[in-house]
Amino acid sequence: MKCRKKQQAKAQEYEALFIKESSVAARMGKMVYIRREFHDMLKTLCNVGNNGITLSGYIDNVLAHHIETYENEMNRLYAVKHKGLNINKIINPSKT
Repeated sequence: MKCRKKQQAKAQEYEALFIKESSVAARMGKMVYIRREFHDMLKTLCNVGNNGITLSGYIDNVLAHHIETYENEMNRLYAVKHKGLNINKIINPSKT
């Protein structure tokens, strides 16, 4: 019973993080290529339920979470190789 509740909580957390509208419209971004199987799977995920999320919105949410989670590591890796990346200056130029 505990395992089922834990799985349900993880599913709700995932949905709250990623299966939501993005603040960025797809036409405002850039085109990127992903594997066809990823595209098909993610498109299917976006169409589940009545959440109104687009594929580009889902990808934007995943990338925003990834950058927030690993920002320090990304800065460290870049600094080692290129002497000085600050992710915040790139994604939030008005806040720096």
